[in-house]
Amino acid sequence: MNYKIMFSIIFAILVVAVFFNFSMDLYIQIYDPNWHGIINSNKSVDSTKGKIFIVGSSNVYAIDATSINEQLSNEQKNYLVYNLADQGDNPTRRLSSIDNIISHKPEFVLYGVGLWDFQKPTSYFQSHSTIDYILQPGDFFKSLFKDNIDLYGYGPGMIYISPKDRSLTSVKYILRGPDQPYHPFLKFEPTSIHSNEKLVEDFGIPGSNEGLDVTEENKKIIALNEILHKFQKNDIKVILFSYPHSNAMYSAFQPQELKDFEIMLNNKSNEFVIPVYFLHDKYVDLEIWRETLHVAVHPNAQIYADDILKIILKEISQ
Repeated sequence: MNYKIMFSIIFAILVVAVFFNFSMDLYIQIYDPNWHGIINSNKSVDSTKGKIFIVGSSNVYAIDATSINEQLSNEQKNYLVYNLADQGDNPTRRLSSIDNIISHKPEFVLYGVGLWDFQKPTSYFQSHSTIDYILQPGDFFKSLFKDNIDLYGYGPGMIYISPKDRSLTSVKYILRGPDQPYHPFLKFEPTSIHSNEKLVEDFGIPGSNEGLDVTEENKKIIALNEILHKFQKNDIKVILFSYPHSNAMYSAFQPQELKDFEIMLNNKSNEFVIPVYFLHDKYVDLEIWRETLHVAVHPNAQIYADDILKIILKEISQ
């Protein structure tokens, strides 16, 4: 093989990979609740209200921040809630944008984590040599974007977050700001509810669960510790909560794993002196699910947002 051609291919792959890796989370890195885009730069928000951020993965996005803000206003509470849930989020990804969140000085942050955030790496991601990556460049990209790979059993190895879509989202964010100010990262759109009987039939039970790792050696636990340390250092209160799981998701784990997960969160609560609320098993029998993974955005699934509102009101009062 001509070495010039080989190095040109490698260089092109690296350039594209670096560009997409940078652009995938650009809009999260530069997020500002007061930003409305270059086109709408004359708009403003009420800066006298305290900011409350909800962060986590798409399992958190069903929390209706607009509805919560309306109820806070009715209660004459001087706060605005922003749901910063992002698809495929986990502590290692969120760590890279945590300084941005801190810079906006929120009154407090509600951080939703779940069982699937701490599952053991799937065997799909085996170690590769440099030669392997050269011969199979697709594997290089899948390794680079492994946090965006489908780990839930719906098509192993599929990148469910499109680098193209992410890049376009960043451009749109810069030009015109978020489409929905209280849901800036994931568009908040109504969805249907599936019956519990049809959930498994239509969506199956996630098949790639290889167990839970909530030990202090897990990179995601290390990242979670660093996030909590950063908030603590900057005097920003954090509230941990476990986001809800459907019965199909919940039953994919062993009883000891469920116990270990709760112990881990309680340990974080004690170590960092922060409150923790458990919602991961609260709705397993309720018919509020869009599919196996997510609570629906639907009036009949409002209990999720209502419970988060109760937590916010309780923490405000304290």
